[in-house]
Amino acid sequence: MSISVIKRDGKVEKYDTLKIYKAICAATHLNDSKSINEAKLTEDIDDRISKLKQDTISIEQIQNIVERCLMVSKYKETAKNYIQYRHERDIIRESKGDLLKTIEAFIDQTDRDILTENANKASSLVTTHRDLLTGLLSKHYTVNHLLSKDVAEAHKNGFIHCHDSDYYISPLTNCSIVNYRDMLENGFYIGDAHIETPNSIGVASTVLTQIIQSVANAQYGGQTSAHIDSGLAPYVKKSHDKLKTLAAKYNLPDSFVEEQLEKEVYDAMQTFLYQVNSLTTTNGQTPFITISFGLDTTKYGRMVTKAYLENHIKGVGKDGITPVFPKVIFFLEEGVNFKTEDPNYDLKQLAIDCATKRIYPDFISVPLNKKITGAKKTAVTSMSCRSFLSVYKENGEEKFDGRFNLGVVTLNLPMIAKESLVNEISLSEVLDKYMDIAYKAHMGRVDRLKGTKAKQNPTMFVNGAIARLDPEETIDKLFYNGYASISIGYIGLAEACEILKGGLDKDFAVSILKHMKTKVEEYKKKSNIGFSLYATPSESYCKRAVAKYEEYFGEKWNRKYFTNSFHIPVWVECSPFEKWFYEKGFAEISNGGHIGYIEQPSLINNKKAYEAFIDFAYYHIPYYGINTPVDKCFECGFNGEFLTTEHGYECPSCGNSKKHTISVTRRVSGYLSNPDDRPFNEGKQQECMERVKHK
Repeated sequence: MSISVIKRDGKVEKYDTLKIYKAICAATHLNDSKSINEAKLTEDIDDRISKLKQDTISIEQIQNIVERCLMVSKYKETAKNYIQYRHERDIIRESKGDLLKTIEAFIDQTDRDILTENANKASSLVTTHRDLLTGLLSKHYTVNHLLSKDVAEAHKNGFIHCHDSDYYISPLTNCSIVNYRDMLENGFYIGDAHIETPNSIGVASTVLTQIIQSVANAQYGGQTSAHIDSGLAPYVKKSHDKLKTLAAKYNLPDSFVEEQLEKEVYDAMQTFLYQVNSLTTTNGQTPFITISFGLDTTKYGRMVTKAYLENHIKGVGKDGITPVFPKVIFFLEEGVNFKTEDPNYDLKQLAIDCATKRIYPDFISVPLNKKITGAKKTAVTSMSCRSFLSVYKENGEEKFDGRFNLGVVTLNLPMIAKESLVNEISLSEVLDKYMDIAYKAHMGRVDRLKGTKAKQNPTMFVNGAIARLDPEETIDKLFYNGYASISIGYIGLAEACEILKGGLDKDFAVSILKHMKTKVEEYKKKSNIGFSLYATPSESYCKRAVAKYEEYFGEKWNRKYFTNSFHIPVWVECSPFEKWFYEKGFAEISNGGHIGYIEQPSLINNKKAYEAFIDFAYYHIPYYGINTPVDKCFECGFNGEFLTTEHGYECPSCGNSKKHTISVTRRVSGYLSNPDDRPFNEGKQQECMERVKHK
């Protein structure tokens, strides 16, 4: 019989009658029958298949035909046994598969990579258990059934990484800058409840946290509430007006009004901070939220910035724990807050005080930020920890609030460099191959999002977080003309230089990124979607990228992680100025997402040094932060930096390492994390161990 069989893994082989015969014999054996003519049954099955007059047939079709042949024969018991045999073979086959092994490892809590994939998800808690399990199933289905063959193969082999593949099935978008101003001003619905415009700063801060939680449940990336100083200032004015009315009614002095207003703003920001850190989304996480401020010089805007920073300095709870969320960004601009004569210089000093004690805020240089984004009026806040939008105009005005990202695919540059070397192919040729596959992966995601109606995600697309569309309208039009961004990222730029050049080589590194940027610009024109080059902040992928390199090329790498983004490797000893000089210029190429860090000892008692660092960076690095130790032991009272080991964190004073008696804060990628409570994967933990101070 000339017919091909399509197997479950997609492979094709010639139809083999002997396999049918053996399967029937196995079922007969289960029945222990001596009177069954297996050869005759096999002949009947062959005859049925040949009558289909098909060139190909699937395994499932063959099995169904076998069952029907047995069921219409006099061998009913054998038919039952065959069905049982088929079921048992399916179980055995599935038990050998990756999905079941992964699920069992998750349920048994034995696979550390699964348990530490996301530092903001506690894998042992019931609140995250269902989301993580659902994610495992979604990833498996996405990679094995939804991604095209070449994309799936590149992802499985590790040359590319399709981020957030557990959300690929659902019509969800990635990170965003939420248009909270529109939602506060015009009201919105959460479920059937209509939330009206707040009439005080206290209510406004609470409503903002409701917006944050609702958005976190409606997308899979981080979110940003940009410029909350100017965004919340109108509600401070409303509170002020109410207090003045009250004072006039009861003949109260102006001092009473000002004192009460200051207290009300302080309490509102405290409420905001506590609510953000106590919220839990539907996937069991604290919302990944970023806020920004620093440029509003009005009375009310300044009050918001001051009150928030004072609360962040104080910390959360009776022990004054360093808040992990929100991520805080302070904009720096000459004439506004940069120099002593600037109106908001005092707020810069307060921001520095906060940063030396709590790591946040990070800082954005307004002139460099505008140069990279193309904005003329608006200082652009990152979406989530580092993803940036380019300028987009609506009715002639710059618009950033209400815009979003469609996803990230990252290239494993060390693997690409190694393939170029091993196969003696030009690096550009290999880069082009995997850039094109990354583009294809992205367009597949866009195609899956097309046709999504606004009513399917009302918080984002009906109630104003992103847009106010008609519920029956599709969201497709928001993808194009640069409104949304979509990111092609990279990891291991430093290691790619090591493989091909023997060590760090900035000129070579720049040439790689410029080549990638050229391809990205081609994709932007081809698709009319805002493709951008993204310096990926890999958390779990930093380890997976190495594991895939070792598996594919059959050789060990000297570390358990590849270096994130364009950074100098964390173990390289250099001064802060040398590090930032080396990294200068990379952000302009990687305009889709970037940030630069330095590591410092505690600067609580040396704030002038801290200011010198951020003032230097202002002219060279668009977006930057300083990591300083803020760990705390509740048993002995130690404040400073804990010892970092393979097994966790230990107080250097008393040796304490018990959970809930220590507070350890580290920057995992762009956000902060508490690794004593939610440990990192082995790669990220080793990276933390190897971080040197830049002196």
